Amino acid sequence: MFAGTSTGSILATALSLKSETNKTQPMFWAKDANEIYINSAEDLFKKNGVSRAFEIICYSSFISVFAIMFYLIGVNKYRNKKVILAQ
Repeated sequence: MFAGTSTGSILATALSLKSETNKTQPMFWAKDANEIYINSAEDLFKKNGVSRAFEIICYSSFISVFAIMFYLIGVNKYRNKKVILAQ
């Protein structure tokens, strides 16, 4: 039995396929599966414009949320009336 996620599933599928001529041997050996994976990486893992735009939106949102959060924490800590009066 073979199992895997993402890259492991691609390699597990390649290793678990039976040869058409000899049903007791795999269609692809580990070396063959590795070559297919490396040589076909661009075809297997294509990114389209929508996924790239979604990535940019997610990263921008993530950075914005933390920037606002740290700004509010800093304002609360350093613009505190007690701190200003103590100086």
